[in-house]
Amino acid sequence: MSFAWRLVAERRADTAFTGEGSFRESARWHHAGHRCIYVASSLALAALEVLVHSGGGRPVRPYVSFRVDIPDELEVAEVPTRLLGGDWRRTPPPSELRDFGTDWIQLCACAVLRVPSAVSPADSNFLLNPTHPDFTRISIAAPEPFTFDERLLIGENKS
Repeated sequence: MSFAWRLVAERRADTAFTGEGSFRESARWHHAGHRCIYVASSLALAALEVLVHSGGGRPVRPYVSFRVDIPDELEVAEVPTRLLGGDWRRTPPPSELRDFGTDWIQLCACAVLRVPSAVSPADSNFLLNPTHPDFTRISIAAPEPFTFDERLLIGENKS
């Protein structure tokens, strides 16, 4: 069994696995109008992803984490390395990445896509397709409170 993590604002815990956020806004690996759920290969990476997307500020909301269990027998697609040109980590991301992820969502060939993290390229994020029949085989634990270490937050490190 593989494990992944999702970190969301506590007020969004009830909808954390609906793909509503991705439906409303584009991200690195998909265009708006398509439902997918981003999860990280570790809780630390999930925290880094939240911090990098907070615009360098302090995440002010209370957060919760979800442990996501992906069964070993579930197919996990991977992004072909040919898509990863030298600028794949830039912001905004190259359109080829969004096109690839959106095509993957629409094809609905499997429920999980492994992608490299732009924040930490040696680590992986996963896109989950909530419209794929195998999505129901993914186990999602109850949310647990998550607090950022104060030393990670801008203006909080006094050393």
